[in-house]
Amino acid sequence: MIRTFTTTLVAATAVCASTIAAHGAVLVGNDISHFDRSQNGDSVNVFYTNHVAMPGDGTVDAVHVAYQGGSGSMQSFQLIQLRSTGVEGEYTIVNMSDVLDLTGYTVDEVAVLSLGTPWEVLAGDIFGFYGAGIPFETLDNVDWDSNEQPTYYQAGFTWTYNAGDTFSLSDLPQLPSPTFDRDYGYAVSFIPEPASLALLGLGGLVMLRRRSGDR
Repeated sequence: MIRTFTTTLVAATAVCASTIAAHGAVLVGNDISHFDRSQNGDSVNVFYTNHVAMPGDGTVDAVHVAYQGGSGSMQSFQLIQLRSTGVEGEYTIVNMSDVLDLTGYTVDEVAVLSLGTPWEVLAGDIFGFYGAGIPFETLDNVDWDSNEQPTYYQAGFTWTYNAGDTFSLSDLPQLPSPTFDRDYGYAVSFIPEPASLALLGLGGLVMLRRRSGDR
């Protein structure tokens, strides 16, 4: 089941919740088509990024979560847009959302949380979050291509960065790896610019030709 739910802290906009919408949106991020992640959410606030890069320039207007019920009252997070500085592991925060609340969704539902005004993105930008409520898996799963990445947390850890700030992942407290490398169930709705859309289409055509040539 998929429905759009606008939080009280984010302005309402119409969000198409299909994987490929009429306006050309595609989901970029971790696989959200499966709801069998072993953990339904964190009981504390954590920072995590899936390191999945935007495939071109464009905009992002929503985040989709494969909701599994969260953990108690821990049902909210902030989406964070990151842009590499060119130094390994170092990023500038381009945008941070208001608090996005998952309260009101049902288990095994794709929650679609609007960002209000779409965010401009460049090819290579990645998205992370600070908060809780998003389900995760800690092990490779045979049902989908999982994407385990480090999770950042320690007792007393609070996210203190704002839009415009630059930080290094090495500055953050990291949970012991690989036990806490996780695959969180979220992805963003990416709307490519016309030039990027053409390149994405060309890339798909190349893949089709390669597959045809392999036969």
